[in-house]
Amino acid sequence: HFPLLPTPLPRHNLERSEALRALLVQWPNVRLYLHGHIHQQSIRDLRPIGLPLILNSGSCGIKGNSTCHVIDLHSESCEV
Repeated sequence: HFPLLPTPLPRHNLERSEALRALLVQWPNVRLYLHGHIHQQSIRDLRPIGLPLILNSGSCGIKGNSTCHVIDLHSESCEV
């Protein structure tokens, strides 16, 4: 649920996120990191620095401003 990267609000941050990032660099077969907690839709491509794509679908509970991601997984790729 917690974002992989630090946010402007410390209470939204994942404790020891740097340890998880180091682990993800060691395991490049992890290709997607899905999170919530921040109710704003975003897609970040961190593959150039050895981390996966980061997807935050936003929120389907915000009336009038709902967002979501539909993810089609393929053997070697995905479509969002």
